[in-house]
Amino acid sequence: MAAPRSFSKPPNFFSRKLLVSISTTCPQCSHSLKAHDGLAGKRVKCPKCEAIIALPKPTAAAAAVAADAPLPSVKLPAGSSAPSPSPSTVRKAKDAAAAAPRVPPLTSDEVRALLAGQLTLPPVSLVQKLAAPLVLLVLLVMVLCYLALIVAVAGLAFWLATSEWGASVPPAVRWVAVGLAGLALGCLLRPLLMPQERSQRTLPMPLKQEPVLAELLTQIGKHLDAPLPDTLIVECVPGRSLDRSGRTLKLGLGLVAGLSVGQFAGLLAVLLAQHRRRAGTGPTNLVRAINGWMWRCVFREDRLDQWITRANLRPGFHAGRLLLPLRPLSYLVRMVLWVPMFIGNTIAAALVRRAELDADRCAARLIGRTAFGELQDRIKLVDYTWDGIQAELAFLFKEQRLPASLPDEVAVRLEELSPDLAHTLLATVIKPEEIPFDSRPTDEERLEAVASEPAAGIVASNRPATAAWSDFDKLARELTFQDYSRAFGAQHIKPAMVARR
Repeated sequence: MAAPRSFSKPPNFFSRKLLVSISTTCPQCSHSLKAHDGLAGKRVKCPKCEAIIALPKPTAAAAAVAADAPLPSVKLPAGSSAPSPSPSTVRKAKDAAAAAPRVPPLTSDEVRALLAGQLTLPPVSLVQKLAAPLVLLVLLVMVLCYLALIVAVAGLAFWLATSEWGASVPPAVRWVAVGLAGLALGCLLRPLLMPQERSQRTLPMPLKQEPVLAELLTQIGKHLDAPLPDTLIVECVPGRSLDRSGRTLKLGLGLVAGLSVGQFAGLLAVLLAQHRRRAGTGPTNLVRAINGWMWRCVFREDRLDQWITRANLRPGFHAGRLLLPLRPLSYLVRMVLWVPMFIGNTIAAALVRRAELDADRCAARLIGRTAFGELQDRIKLVDYTWDGIQAELAFLFKEQRLPASLPDEVAVRLEELSPDLAHTLLATVIKPEEIPFDSRPTDEERLEAVASEPAAGIVASNRPATAAWSDFDKLARELTFQDYSRAFGAQHIKPAMVARR
C-alpha cells in the first residue's frame, strides 16, 4: 500500500480553530485524533505512531457544525479523496451560524445605571499645575529657535542669489551654493510639512451616530469633569487616542473587539482624564504634543523615507531608485532637532509621566484596581494577537481564507487563548518595546501608581464592548474590506473572505 500523504501541518495557536465532528483515539498510542466529517469511514495514519486507524462516522448534529471547517491535520491513503460537504449541509451550517444568539446591545438607560455611583477624583498638586506652563514656555522657545534657523537658511539662499558677493564669484559656484542652501531649507521644512506616520484607513463620523457610546462618554466625562469629544474616527488597527483639544476621539476596532464593557470604560477614562478641567491638562497636553513631534522627527521615518524604502525593495530599475540619495538628508534634520529634543524630553518627561499616572488613577477608581491591571494585560494580548493576524494575512489570502472581519478575528482568537497560555505569553513572550527617551510610564510604574486605589470600582460589566456600538459588525467589515483592498486589490478580496462566526 502506498504511503499516506499529508494534507496540512498542524496550526499554531493563532491559526483558525478546527471545527471538527469526528473524534477518536489511536488504539496503539492513545493519541487523540480529530478530523473533518468528509473523512468519515476513511482509513488514516496516526501522526504519532503511524498506525492505520478507521475513522468513525459523525453524528448529524456534529456534521452540520463542521460543514465549513478546514481540512484536518491527518494523513489519508494515496488514491482516496475527501468528498466535499453537500450543499444542504453547508446551508444548514450557515443558517445555524446566522441564527446564533448575538450579544444584546446596551441601551442608554443601562449605561446610566452602570455609571450611577459616586467617584472622587485624585487631586492634582499645585506644583504640577505651575510646572506645566513653565515647561511649555521652554519648549516654545526651542520651536521658535528652529523656525528662526529656517528663516536664516532661507535668507542665506536669497542673499547668495542676489548679493554683490554672489555676483562676484563664478556662476557655477554661486548656484551650487544656492542649491545647497535650498536643499538644507527643504530638509528643515520636511518635519513641518511631511507627516511622520503612514496613514491608516479610517472612517470619521459624528459621535451622535453612536448614541450609546456617546452616552457612555458623557457619563464618564461627568465623573471626570472632562469635555465630551464630538467627532469619532474608527480604524481597524488596535489603538486609541484623543487629540490635544479633546474633541476628536480615535478608536481601533481591533482593540474594542477584545475588551469588555468595563475594560472599555476604563480605556475611555484614561483618555478623558488627560483633559480634566482645572487640572492643568491644557499646557500639559501641548507639552506632550511638542515633545512627541520632536521625538518622532528624530527617531521615526517620515512618509517620504518610508516611500523610498518601499520603492527600493521592488526588483529592477525604476524612478524610485533615483531618490535613494535623499535618504541621508533626513539625518540633517535629526541632528538639528536632537539637542532640543533631548532638552525638552529631559524637562518634560517627569511632567508627562505624572499626568499619565494621574489619568491611570482616575481610571482605576472608575473600574477598580484589579480590573485596571487586567485591562493592561488585555491590551498587550490584543496587540500581540493583531501582529499574529497581520503576519498570516498573505498566507490566508493565498488560501482564500481571509477573515471577513479583522476585529472579529481578534475577538475569536482571544477566546481561543487559554488563561494558562495567556499568562505564559505575558510572562515570557510579550515584552515592552524599548524606546529611546520614552517619557511614558512603565507597566510597573502604572501598577504601582494604582496600588492604593480600591480593588473594585463603580463600573463592573463583562459584556463585550461591542455591545456599546449600534452596528459594530458592519463598521468592522467595512474597514476590513478597505484594508484588504489596499493590500491585495478590491477585485480579489470578496471571494477570499470568509466569516469567522
